Amino acid sequence: MSRDNTPREPRICSITKAKSYEPICLYENVEGFQIFAFVEWKNDTTVRKIVFSQLAGSQQVGKVRFTRKKTLEIKLVKGAKSFKVFKLKKKLVKGEKYQVIIDFNEKQEVVEPYGNGSVIVREAP
Repeated sequence: MSRDNTPREPRICSITKAKSYEPICLYENVEGFQIFAFVEWKNDTTVRKIVFSQLAGSQQVGKVRFTRKKTLEIKLVKGAKSFKVFKLKKKLVKGEKYQVIIDFNEKQEVVEPYGNGSVIVREAP
């Protein structure tokens, strides 16, 4: 069965250390499929870890990384462990935008294998 990964309008996710462990929606498509994450901070500017909620279906978040292009890439993998903790140790520049890109993996017969999610922005301090 194919899934329509047409995203809803991208939203701005303002994150800060003060909002640690509050769920943030990084992706939502027109069918209601959502990806939520919880962020742990090392200090006021550096993300230490990120944990994703369990997803509906057989795919879970399998890989996560920040790129030099100022994106957060999330790859969904069939059979991946849910609630896996990803250690990122990424310093986020205040006010800088980081686009979330979701890789849905072409083997799952999705309409569009990649989806643009929310935009992450670190608030002050």
